[in-house]
Amino acid sequence: MRAGVAAAHTWTVGGADVDLAGLGEVDDFVHAPDPPKPEAVPANSWRRMSRIARFAAACVAPLGVPADETTALFFGTGAGEFSSTASFLRTFIAKGAAGASPLLFQNSVHNATPGHLSMIFGLRGPSETVCAGGMTSLRLLERALAWVTVRGLPAIVVAADEIGRAHV
Repeated sequence: MRAGVAAAHTWTVGGADVDLAGLGEVDDFVHAPDPPKPEAVPANSWRRMSRIARFAAACVAPLGVPADETTALFFGTGAGEFSSTASFLRTFIAKGAAGASPLLFQNSVHNATPGHLSMIFGLRGPSETVCAGGMTSLRLLERALAWVTVRGLPAIVVAADEIGRAHV
């Protein structure tokens, strides 16, 4: 069984399909410009999505994703939902459990992004989330390649991250 890339799309600190070399600034977070909302993503879903989920949706939308049970979704993030988690914790510390945001909590979970992608694009196949720090990309590709090779079925592979001072 041969595996290959059928389509690819990126969103980086330089915008869409741009090489990362020399781009971006580190302050609280590395700021990539917000991607434009893809037509396939409903506005109410877009508003509830974290930045990582928005980046992922902007990359998946142009691919023409097949909505079926055979396409697996592999999502990887090295640091997780950094800004969502930090915002949730700041709110929780300041206001206590009663004032904590359920939306921020939901988006702090590592597999929230593939959940959003599955609902928006109608993916009903298996989903796997990899969060392994600096090894995430390698592990993510390893898992997706195993799926494609063993099952002979397609996979969507998405990696998204943001980084804060604690990770620099």
